[in-house]
Amino acid sequence: MTNERGPLTMKKDGTMATTDSQYSVTREQTKENLYINAQGNVAIEKLYLNVQGKVGSLEAPNLERKLNEALDKKPDLLVLDMSLVNFLSSGGIRVLLNTYKKALSAGKKFRIAHPSENVINVLGMVALDEMLLEG
Repeated sequence: MTNERGPLTMKKDGTMATTDSQYSVTREQTKENLYINAQGNVAIEKLYLNVQGKVGSLEAPNLERKLNEALDKKPDLLVLDMSLVNFLSSGGIRVLLNTYKKALSAGKKFRIAHPSENVINVLGMVALDEMLLEG
């Protein structure tokens, strides 16, 4: 696997790293089949996470834990790619809203990028699309 910075190698802890020590990519599959990818740089101006699958009440706590871990790194902008999310429940919406509020209170930003049609519809129904969607 490669990226714009060179070949990626898998480390024992599951972290994918390049020859550039300031850049890493991680991928985790939870028991709920929620896939979470993260990538960023040492300065952490932007931190990108990718979630895929169902974000229901069973998956929401794990997503919240991962988003909180990402916020703990204090990125200026935390971006969650939801292009491969096929279901978003009220529990998932709560996690997204709490993450937005935590980022805002820390003077940071949280946005959802590339939302799936399901995510767009659900966030639109609860009038959170303009607040959370990147664009």
